[in-house]
Amino acid sequence: MAANAATLTPIDGSADSEGSESVAGAVSIQEIVSDVYCTACCLSGSTVLQPEHQAIEIWGNVSKYHEDLDEVRALISLYVEGANGDSNKLRQAFHSEATMTGHIGDSYDTFTPISGFMSMVESNPGAAGPIYQATIQSIDLTGDAGVAVLAERDFFGCAFIDYFTVARIEGRWQIINKTYAHTGGQPPGATG
Repeated sequence: MAANAATLTPIDGSADSEGSESVAGAVSIQEIVSDVYCTACCLSGSTVLQPEHQAIEIWGNVSKYHEDLDEVRALISLYVEGANGDSNKLRQAFHSEATMTGHIGDSYDTFTPISGFMSMVESNPGAAGPIYQATIQSIDLTGDAGVAVLAERDFFGCAFIDYFTVARIEGRWQIINKTYAHTGGQPPGATG
């Protein structure tokens, strides 16, 4: 795998010789759906439901829900791929009026339009470090709204948990807000 390649870590603990799975390959993602659906028919991606679930219409069309999950996975993958300097992919992922908020330590607070994040990424290509990994921890959707949670390691020298608020706007899923929690490390030039 090339240095600075964006990666998603398999949730099953398997990994290639370098310990990660490329975003370009098959992406293994943990889905949080609902306890009423079983892993045998619903989390497997199958559109054929077990008989006991055929009458359950909590979200309506389960196949459509799976399509939405796939679209949001692809949306978050665009973010992961763009985080290393490809602002075109970030522009595809984020709504033009999206915002970002969070803080690093006690001294760096962010509350900015997403364009500020895109500028930072453009001016710091390679911010996703040589061991950058991203794992989608969950996706939760209801209708045209939802949340995706992403754990990142070695982005700008730090670890983060990102909470993406997503919405289907004009028929397309978009990230409308990124709220992040700094969980470790210090960015270059940070003191303390």
